[in-house]
Amino acid sequence: MPQGSRAVAPFNPSPSWPGGYVKVLREAGAQEKTIPYHLGWVRRFFA
Repeated sequence: MPQGSRAVAPFNPSPSWPGGYVKVLREAGAQEKTIPYHLGWVRRFFA
């Protein structure tokens, strides 16, 4: 497998996530400092 190439979703500083995603993360107990990590993971997953 070639090293160094990986698919990345285009960066959008104002993404429109599915309604309530961040709210669900907070209700599930996610710390505020980890929410950007979760959002980045979802962006890469669906890329």
